[in-house]
Amino acid sequence: MNMRQRVLASKLALICLVFLISLSLCRAVGVIREPFDGLGQMDPLETVEPEPEEERRLQYQSWSPATCDPDAFTTWKAAPYQGILINKPSFWRYQTQLQFVLSKGLALELAVAKCADKFKLLQNFKAGKGGPIDIQNVWKAMCTDECLQSDVMHQDAMDTTGCTCLELSTNSTEASFRSEGDWCSHNSARMLCDMLGFCGIWGCRIDDFMCPRYEWNKRMIPLKGPGHCDRKASAPATFKFMGVAVIAAVTLSTALMAYL
Repeated sequence: MNMRQRVLASKLALICLVFLISLSLCRAVGVIREPFDGLGQMDPLETVEPEPEEERRLQYQSWSPATCDPDAFTTWKAAPYQGILINKPSFWRYQTQLQFVLSKGLALELAVAKCADKFKLLQNFKAGKGGPIDIQNVWKAMCTDECLQSDVMHQDAMDTTGCTCLELSTNSTEASFRSEGDWCSHNSARMLCDMLGFCGIWGCRIDDFMCPRYEWNKRMIPLKGPGHCDRKASAPATFKFMGVAVIAAVTLSTALMAYL
C-alpha cells in the first residue's frame, strides 16, 4: 500500500466521519426546532423510559390504608416537615428560630406556591423578550426542588391517608369550592399545562395525581436531558449516536487501509 492509497483511505474515512456526525447533529436540531405546535402543545419527541428507582424519587413507598381516612390527612398536615426544602432559606426563612415549626401542611402550600412562581417567572420572561418560552427553561423549572418536592409531598399525603387526590380536594358543598379536583391540579405537570400551555397528550384521569408528571418524566428535552431530571441515568440519544459514528468511522478507516 503506497502513500497515495493511504492518503485516499484517510480522506474517505474522514468524509464518512463528518457525514455521520453531521447526521447526528441534524437529528438533534430537528427535535429542537419542532417541539411544539402553534398552541404550545407538545409534539412527540424522543422519550426515555425512567428506571423504577428514578420514578420513586417522586413518590414515597409507604404503607397506606385500604380506604380513605380524612382524619389521617388532618394528622398528616399537622406533623412537622422534615424534607429537603426545610434547609433552603428561600423556602423557610425561620430555620434558626425553633419556636416556629414548619408543618407538612404549610410546607405543601409553600411548595405549590413556589413551584407556580417558577412558571410565572417564565411568563414574565416571555412578556419581556416578546417570544415563545423555550422548553429548556421549562425543564429547569420542572426540575427545581420546589416542583419535585411538591409532587413528593402530595404523593406522601395520599399514601398516608389512602385517599385519591380527588378525595382530598375541596368538596363542592364547601364555601371555598372553586373547581373539581383542585388538589389534583397541584401536580407540577398539570400546573405547567394550565399556566403555560405546555400540555402533553397524556389522557390522564383527574384522580390519577402522578400520571401527568410520569408522562413528562419520559420525555427527552434537547440540550438538557430526560424529564425526570436525572441526567446521569440516561445519556442523550444524540451522544450515543455520535459515539457509534466515531466507532464506525475508525472501523471503516482500518478496513480501507487493510484492503488497499
